Amino acid sequence: MRIISFEGIEGVGKSTQIELLKNYIQKNNYTVEVLREPGSTETGEMIREILLNNHNPLANQTELLLMFAARSELVKHKINNSNYDFLHPVPDETGSPGSRT
Repeated sequence: MRIISFEGIEGVGKSTQIELLKNYIQKNNYTVEVLREPGSTETGEMIREILLNNHNPLANQTELLLMFAARSELVKHKINNSNYDFLHPVPDETGSPGSRT
């Protein structure tokens, strides 16, 4: 298994490049799964909803711990149990922990 990670600020074309690379990899008879952080697991998606909920501002430390929890779930359920040749973790488009005001 190979992991390819794309990072960058919102609007720079990460999703476009990921889709192009995914198609290229699949055309070459490899399997690929695109993942997002936080998310891509049941628990990760619930954490994503909490992080995106602007009605209840979180302390920076709480947000960071939730990001770590989502990553732990991703590693346990997707990365460690993967049968894919390539994985593409997609960074969170909403910003990083501590970026809220």
